Amino acid sequence: MSTPEELQGHYARGEERDRLLSAFGQVELTRTCEILERALPRAPATVADVGGGPGRYSLWLAGRGYTVRHRDLVQLHVDQVSADAAAAGLEGPDELREEVEAAGLELTDLSAWRGSRSLADLEQRLASPESRETVLGAARAVERVPELLGLSPHLLAAARRPRLVLG
Repeated sequence: MSTPEELQGHYARGEERDRLLSAFGQVELTRTCEILERALPRAPATVADVGGGPGRYSLWLAGRGYTVRHRDLVQLHVDQVSADAAAAGLEGPDELREEVEAAGLELTDLSAWRGSRSLADLEQRLASPESRETVLGAARAVERVPELLGLSPHLLAAARRPRLVLG
């Protein structure tokens, strides 16, 4: 059995993204899509793609009208599917806002709880309390800037049920 470090190292090579392009991968992709079409409820529906890798199935499902919740422990995969989805116009802050409103809720806050992963030296910056607070302060400063929400791979929406006050 592989250790978590070995698995992270394997997937960090970035080869998973193109795996389904091989002959064997094409058979897997076609058969998986056939099974999903047979097993899933009709869109619109919400699907969780847990262990979704670089998101090939998530993107396929989103393109067919599903709301997809992609989850993967490998950050490279999360970054890849986020970039591909944004390029395809499949997800982002507007969709999350619409989903909250469609559920009959009133959006009270929409923020990026994880900023862009553009700091290559993040671990070093978090080593001292002073620089750690600088990094966190910068993340707090831009967490609600509408133009920057799409840079975060994770958004947090807070909502409440509208109240009806009689009398």
